Amino acid sequence: MRVARFVRDFRCMKRIVLCWLLLGAFLLPAHADPQRLVGTWKSDRKATLDYLKQHTKLSFEELGKIDPILGKTVLIFDRKTMTAQNGDWKVVTKYAIIREEPNYVVVQTIDPKTKLLEQTRLDLDKDGIWVPEEKVPGYKERFQKVSVQIDAAALIDASGKMQSR
Repeated sequence: MRVARFVRDFRCMKRIVLCWLLLGAFLLPAHADPQRLVGTWKSDRKATLDYLKQHTKLSFEELGKIDPILGKTVLIFDRKTMTAQNGDWKVVTKYAIIREEPNYVVVQTIDPKTKLLEQTRLDLDKDGIWVPEEKVPGYKERFQKVSVQIDAAALIDASGKMQSR
């Protein structure tokens, strides 16, 4: 009798554990392979300005203020860390891809100032990524893939321009 009860309780427990495992598999985001992002990406000034002129309500004067800062930022993704650098300014944060589709990925990062988790959708094209800025409706900055395995920090001079080799 004790064995029969044990077997019945064990089967019930197995079902409960299986249900929790299945529920967890559906509720937790799948972490995709970051290989699509690994490499060095440089801001594409021309493509970004063309996009902003067509898809935002930024005035000529506002575009003029944005123009000088475009084309200088470099993003470096390794398998776990993203580095954004522009001249002397540099931010490093861990990231994870929590959703991956053919034309975009959603990355989760930790905001360096607030320490809160943030999610950002990065739109992908043939050899570039588009990074939004939520403070400006419709704003996206395009980054062109520069290389897969170079040390981009060593290629950036103090003005934020890429050095030629």
